[in-house]
Amino acid sequence: MRVVPGHADAPPVENDSLDAAVASLVLCSVPDIAGALAEIRRVLRPGGELRFFEHVRSAKPWFSPLQDAITPLWSRAGGG
Repeated sequence: MRVVPGHADAPPVENDSLDAAVASLVLCSVPDIAGALAEIRRVLRPGGELRFFEHVRSAKPWFSPLQDAITPLWSRAGGG
């Protein structure tokens, strides 16, 4: 396995060059999710796999405001 560091908006790899991509708890901090997913699609070879583990905003009325409140801090802690 080769890990390629980069940002979701412009991964530093050629088109159709990766067998797999991983997104883990990061899409919440990406300003343009559709653009990031388009870039992942661009770099994945035909038949390549996107493996992702993400979270969603809670449906609990008392918890979702807490998530909203910590989002800026979480984004900074996670490197944006």
